[in-house]
Amino acid sequence: MSEFNEGGGGAGAQGGDAGPPVDSQAGDASPGEVAEDGQRRGPKLPVYSTSPKRLWVPIVLCIVGAGLLAICLNLEEGLPDYTIADPSLGVGANLIDAILFIGIGAVAAFILILLVRKRGINALERVMTFAFLVLGTFIIWMYGIYLISIVDRILFGGFLDIIWSYIWMVAAFAIAVVLVWLYASPRFANRQGIHNVIVVVFGVLIGSYLASLIGTWTSLIILMGFALYDIYSVRKGPIKEMMQRVAPDGGDDLTGVDIDDITIDIGIGDLAFYSMLTSITLISAEWGGPGLVALSGIPLLYLVPFAAAVVGVLIGAWISFELVKKNKILPGLPMSIFIGIGLYSLAIGICLLFIFM
Repeated sequence: MSEFNEGGGGAGAQGGDAGPPVDSQAGDASPGEVAEDGQRRGPKLPVYSTSPKRLWVPIVLCIVGAGLLAICLNLEEGLPDYTIADPSLGVGANLIDAILFIGIGAVAAFILILLVRKRGINALERVMTFAFLVLGTFIIWMYGIYLISIVDRILFGGFLDIIWSYIWMVAAFAIAVVLVWLYASPRFANRQGIHNVIVVVFGVLIGSYLASLIGTWTSLIILMGFALYDIYSVRKGPIKEMMQRVAPDGGDDLTGVDIDDITIDIGIGDLAFYSMLTSITLISAEWGGPGLVALSGIPLLYLVPFAAAVVGVLIGAWISFELVKKNKILPGLPMSIFIGIGLYSLAIGICLLFIFM
């Protein structure tokens, strides 16, 4: 779910900060927010809720966390690139893989909206919770196995038995269960900070995993494709319909007085894809910092593409916030992804001119 949603000011329990109302009688409450009677209004959706002044916090946390994880995964042999199409097709293979990936995401979104139509919006919370459990278990297990293999090779010379893989699988599942419990348990329904931390953790895991698993050019095509799909999804597609079910009245227009009192909900999809983009710059030997260092022998160039991408993502987020004041809900990917890729590519182009001049 990828959206940049503004929750208008109202009489919610969190000091008047509010998100989309669940129904006309419930008042204004962000996804997962708690009313004065202590009951959560509406489903707990995978969004990071924050004030406009702290909009940069979840983005920077995800970018830095995912970047560090991606670097760790690629210190040695890294993960094999994910490919479906024949690599001999070149750019065509990247395009085919990207289309398949985007197609899977689009189909999943429409399946979710069909489920919501039949079972109600609360079904989305259950589906997301289960998806977090499965995805969290797999990614945590994969990271752990990679780390264990490195430690085993360096310290034990391949001595560790395969049994460690199964032990870590159980541990990964246990860690994922704890994360999901913290995310979904009614006991923590009134603690938005815990919910936000879990959203950031999953954003970091997903973003770094995708950047490490998928090749550079396929990843960039996927990011641009999802940015374009995000526009359709928010304007006319699944996200628009789901948000209409959460906030059927759409809220009132904001005034200059209450701009500082609103709550911004950033979808986990946005955070994951921001992290994926910036992580690529730190691990790609084709179009990133490692490639520039290999060509020039200048270590300082390693962070130039990363810095440019981060600036682009933050500029895009700021522009999106300025636009969301009037639109109430806006696709969170297009501005950040296209500006991020543009500045990141421009930085690499300038560095290449410097290297070969």
